[in-house]
Amino acid sequence: MAGILSPQARYGALAILLSFLLAFSFFHTSSQDAGHLTKRVDWSDLGFSPRETGGHPAGNCSLFSRADDDPYACNKKKPCSNGACCGKSGVCGYGPDYCGKGCTSNCDAKAQCGKYAAKGETKCPLNVCCSEFGFCGTTSEFCNSKCQSNCGQPSVPSGKSAHPVREKVIAYYEAWADRRSCRPFSPSQIPTSALTHVNFAFAYIDPDTFEVTTMDSKTPADLFQEVTAIKSMKSGLGDPVEVWVAIGGWTFSNNDTDTQPLLGKIAKSSDNREKFAKNLIAFMTLYGFDGVDLDWEYPGAPDRGGKEEDTKNYVKLISSLSKAFKASSRGGYGLSFTIPSSYWYLRWFDVPAMLDAGASWVNLMSYDLHGVWDKHNAIGSIVQAHTNLTEIKESVALLWRNDVPPGKVVLGTGFYGRSFELAKSSCNKPGCTFSGAARKGKCTAEAGILGYFEIQDILKNEKVKKVHDKEAAVNYITFDDDQWVSYDDNTTFSQKVKWADSVGLGGLMIWAIDLDDDDFTALSGLVGKEVGESLSIDKGDTVSKRTGDSWSSDSGQDCYATSCGDDCKSSESTLEEYSSTCGGGKKKKICCPRARTPRSCQWRGGESGSACHGQCHEAELSIVRDKHGSLTCSSGKQVYCCTSERYQEVLEGCSMGKCSGDCPDGTYEVAKQSCGTNGKKKPWCCKLDLQNCHWVGKGSCDDNNCENSDLQLSRSNRGGGKWACGVTGRKKSLCCNAPNDIDPYTPVDLKYLFPDPPAADDTIKFDLQVLGGFGGSGAGSTKDTSIKDPASGVFGFVLIAGPKDSVSSIDKRDGSHVEVVDCASIQSSERQTTRIICTNDGADSNCDDMLEGGLDGTILRMPDECGPGTYVVAHSLRRSDNQTLPTHLCERMAASKEVMDLEFSYEFQNVKRGTDDIYFRADYSNIAGYWDTIVDQPGITGKRSRSLHPRNIAQRDLDKRFFADDSADWANRFEELRSRKYYTDFSESAESTIIHSKLDCGHGGWLTIESAGEVSVQAKFGYTLIGTLSPFSITQSYGFNDLKYELDVDVTVSGKSGLDTEYISRPERNTPQTGTFFTHPGLLSFSPSFDIEIGLQADNASFSG
Repeated sequence: MAGILSPQARYGALAILLSFLLAFSFFHTSSQDAGHLTKRVDWSDLGFSPRETGGHPAGNCSLFSRADDDPYACNKKKPCSNGACCGKSGVCGYGPDYCGKGCTSNCDAKAQCGKYAAKGETKCPLNVCCSEFGFCGTTSEFCNSKCQSNCGQPSVPSGKSAHPVREKVIAYYEAWADRRSCRPFSPSQIPTSALTHVNFAFAYIDPDTFEVTTMDSKTPADLFQEVTAIKSMKSGLGDPVEVWVAIGGWTFSNNDTDTQPLLGKIAKSSDNREKFAKNLIAFMTLYGFDGVDLDWEYPGAPDRGGKEEDTKNYVKLISSLSKAFKASSRGGYGLSFTIPSSYWYLRWFDVPAMLDAGASWVNLMSYDLHGVWDKHNAIGSIVQAHTNLTEIKESVALLWRNDVPPGKVVLGTGFYGRSFELAKSSCNKPGCTFSGAARKGKCTAEAGILGYFEIQDILKNEKVKKVHDKEAAVNYITFDDDQWVSYDDNTTFSQKVKWADSVGLGGLMIWAIDLDDDDFTALSGLVGKEVGESLSIDKGDTVSKRTGDSWSSDSGQDCYATSCGDDCKSSESTLEEYSSTCGGGKKKKICCPRARTPRSCQWRGGESGSACHGQCHEAELSIVRDKHGSLTCSSGKQVYCCTSERYQEVLEGCSMGKCSGDCPDGTYEVAKQSCGTNGKKKPWCCKLDLQNCHWVGKGSCDDNNCENSDLQLSRSNRGGGKWACGVTGRKKSLCCNAPNDIDPYTPVDLKYLFPDPPAADDTIKFDLQVLGGFGGSGAGSTKDTSIKDPASGVFGFVLIAGPKDSVSSIDKRDGSHVEVVDCASIQSSERQTTRIICTNDGADSNCDDMLEGGLDGTILRMPDECGPGTYVVAHSLRRSDNQTLPTHLCERMAASKEVMDLEFSYEFQNVKRGTDDIYFRADYSNIAGYWDTIVDQPGITGKRSRSLHPRNIAQRDLDKRFFADDSADWANRFEELRSRKYYTDFSESAESTIIHSKLDCGHGGWLTIESAGEVSVQAKFGYTLIGTLSPFSITQSYGFNDLKYELDVDVTVSGKSGLDTEYISRPERNTPQTGTFFTHPGLLSFSPSFDIEIGLQADNASFSG
């Protein structure tokens, strides 16, 4: 019936609204690490607000049918379960309406956040939204236009992984799996061919000595050695699989245990941290572990014995361990930690600080989102899948709110399912009620959970219908009439992998590898290949989804490797072809957008044999890694490295100082390098303040490459420590965060474009357009020829380079947080205003970049389709009288967002006059080869003396670039181009009546002259302008325009008359060739047109008939 929800539908709707904040994660479960399923966070723990309008974050919510069951209803004898004031209307809330006159209980309560909080204007943990009623949350009910702080939804921050998530696969191995009564699973069965890391779960800590030990008396200590012995087997990446030890787990931190307070106690004291670190290193050295994964469940949480101080102390613990590991004889161990997916527990983790303190990555436990414990929460006893991609996305958004780099987040997956016993077998969909946990699995022997191998047995042996929830990316089945379980398979795993790659996550994590079936069906589905068929983890496609020719890629990583046999797109360049694991004569190709194509690349690794372990060099970025690049590696991988010319210029401003010395004035100390075994260090000093410089490479330095998004500054066998790499010849890498405002790859080497190139730290913006495909050669050069490559067709190119305080961008493709509200209204090239809004108020906001040094006269790159030109000159910014936002912005912007009026023009004579030049270059041609010959080509420099910009002297090779001081040099280049057969064919049909008139000749004279025919023009043109906009000076401007035309016209004359006239003509047709227009108002305009004129001349001509 319309307007009425069935009970299961009502609860399903409620689940959609509340599931995110109620999806408390209880992880790493099995019969050996269970016992925690009965203790859950109550509804009141969240402090949710009342359901009536003005109290509930969602307003008037009618999903609760009875007031007696309403957790928001209250009275004098029934205080609010969330601790809020009980208002006179019998509902819970904060502020004077609830805590003032008429309040019946908890009248001194303070809101979680906002103006009614204890301290006033308090913000929510994890930077989530503070609703108008003082409650913390992330959905639209909290983050609407009345939200008080941290409003709006976050975007994915910088720091995406340049590798597919399938390139890092971490599997947990349960310590009790080897002693299961049926289907035991020993460490030797772990399929290392598909894994990069194995985490042994769990080890415990002795409460008295802080030594690392087994989790219980049933676990033999020699199991540690048995697990690390698998390192002798190769992983799918060619290197031995790494084996880490996971310390902690749910049971470790259970209430009323002697282990619960241990991690808090260790983290609190510097002496205890040092003692634990020493013991941990001794343990890992003894058994051969490569790293540690800390699984504290959970710091700070009051229901888990946590204390508020745990948050900052956990950061200190990570820092202490990281420092101790680096100082160890091995020279470093891996360090990670696990986090929950629920807001309730995650709010006590300072994830960014823990990563900065030295953790390599964080494992997100994005499973166990629902289970039988939901009956203790307001969501109630309803069936829900234990994994749900929609909820995972919401959980990860909590990390985005805190600028956690996506590449440091590893996505958790479960090789098991949560199972329920349905209250009614006829109601078996999500949202239906359950009566309790489903029956125990035969081997896992725990109610409410089934291993993947047990689910596969059910699918094989029983007639069941699998239901695939595509939106949630999960499957569920009903069996034995009333038993219900959710699980993943290759389809749902692929959905999760695809999303994880799209946001740039750093890898995949599995709980647990021993729960897979004998054929490793789950693992095969997760990694995308059959395990057992010499599986190697394929890098796959890493192409950025970013479009357009804006200089805005994350460290230039828009390059990618195709699948076997595939080609690069027509708008891309092919850098390399290599065999990889393709077979059948097929190859992979490395593709890059033409506008951001590296010019100098090579395979590194295997130079002296088949043992590879490739490592990029200074100023190089790694593009792809493969065991079969230019050769087949017996161990390790080759890495395909490309040099960044702009990063080379940055590094030319860096030098290494003396041992124990300081950096000279005018430079920044960005890192230290060991002087040897004496403990002394020497500084690395750079003119630019490079951030987060760190040495990469530990132990034998198998993994010694910088991340794709980092800039490599140097290499050294000792790096910043005392100990060298364990394998002779290998070196550690000094890696720094790539400068955000310096793009590594330009469409053309800047040295080719200007006699005196821009400085390394200049802002570069360009517009490269391939115009309508009017390029080609011979008869094939027609308007229908589709060309997307500037090397083969008509193109227009404008590049502007200048200091950051003179050149900026408000284009989202450049990563700008500014959004232009009224793009469609910008039609003219007059001085005008448009409304803009800043979409990011956080510390990382770049909205104020255009204000640096004053706004007036700053050149801005505008978004595409935002006015007649790509570039404008900004003049002023003020609060707009029109604060109304379009609907699409209202949905994601707080109503309090201030809309500003940006005044701008196309008057480039008014650009900012600074101490540094603003460079300008424009090229326009329709000849295939002009791009490669004139634009992307070294120039010719004269022997004249030149006043060189002092910032650039050390950055330039003065012998290479194409521009010329002598017009003869241009003429020589142009002559070769003009001799080619390439042209654009402009053809028009024309019919015209030249004269049609009765003549007053006395004898009824008349005369008609008509013409009809074809006009064809073959055009070749090329133009180049080089100079500066500030100060304005066009130092070089050269071009040519060659025309070859044919005229085939029939003229028909009829009449009875004579004609005697001088030559007269009139325009007959003007056809602008809009497909080849390239216009930037105020800068340049190339607008070819095809004009036809007709003319007449007669000398005593006479006509009759």
